[in-house]
Amino acid sequence: MKTLYLILMCVLLSTSSLFANDAIKVKIHLTEEAKWPPFTPNTYGVTQEGLSYILMKEIFSRLNIDVNLELLPQKRMLLNLKAGRKDAVTAISKNEKRAEFLLFSEAIVQKKGYIYYSKKSHPSFHWEKFEDLKGLKIGVVAGHNLGVDFDAAVVKHQLDIKTVSRSKQNFDKLIAQEIDVLLSIEPTANYFLKKKPYKNEIGQASKQYYSKYYYIGFSKKSNAKRLIPQVNKIIQQMKSDGSLKKILSVYSMSF
Repeated sequence: MKTLYLILMCVLLSTSSLFANDAIKVKIHLTEEAKWPPFTPNTYGVTQEGLSYILMKEIFSRLNIDVNLELLPQKRMLLNLKAGRKDAVTAISKNEKRAEFLLFSEAIVQKKGYIYYSKKSHPSFHWEKFEDLKGLKIGVVAGHNLGVDFDAAVVKHQLDIKTVSRSKQNFDKLIAQEIDVLLSIEPTANYFLKKKPYKNEIGQASKQYYSKYYYIGFSKKSNAKRLIPQVNKIIQQMKSDGSLKKILSVYSMSF
């Protein structure tokens, strides 16, 4: 009986850090891709900056849970989630591979993707179908979900893809005319287009290449997945009371 008691106590202690009662402030360990403005404008390590942190702080504070957000390279971020070393990722789109190891909350933000071009190289730029991009050097960020239609077009039309690890590299290459166009979600592009040397030098094509919803992705190996019903209620409340819209409007985003 004594041995059984000790085992039960160990189990309770191992889970109590996340699921204690409201009188105790607990912590959730989150992760996100580093250097992905405006979600994570800064470098690797624990952060308290950026849209991802602001959103998570607001959501989990309503559940009396503290937030720890560590920024990692994308591959390492996903490996940590697969292994359950992190509880959740702050903002991620759905696909079949990710659904193998993640459970998703209600949508928290809608991301719209556009094609951007150098005004020096192209005084105006328009496209109607992905075939129109054939012959152009197209900048993309490795690991970013660009949509199944674009992925199929790359193969079908043998599009010339130039891959980098961070968004800033693409915008620098566009200014240097090392690429013709780049693909980016609108809030990330807006982050750069307000600053030199990008301001007034880069244009946005009117047609979107995709629009997707993003979610909090909970590791299937983390006890934090039990929080999903509560988190969904908070997200719904934030949509109803206008607080989510207020946060996102600062970054020209919607849900």
